[in-house]
Amino acid sequence: DKARATLNAVSEEAFRDATQHLNQFYQRNSSTL
Repeated sequence: DKARATLNAVSEEAFRDATQHLNQFYQRNSSTL
């Protein structure tokens, strides 16, 4: 169960990271449009 909690935390952090990158990518592209 501890491993699952760790996995959840890691994937949550990775998801937040990916979302942040997507937002930056979107903002960069929308500014050029």
